[in-house]
Amino acid sequence: MRKPAPLQEGDKVGIFVPASPVKEPYRGNGLKKLEELGYVPV
Repeated sequence: MRKPAPLQEGDKVGIFVPASPVKEPYRGNGLKKLEELGYVPV
């Protein structure tokens, strides 16, 4: 099986987050971190 190309800066990444009220405050933190790294959530 071919390995996918490594992520490049500015690549779009799909982020799957369980919809849980308990995890809600942490969801934004992860997205913010990814955006700082240059990824674009879709």
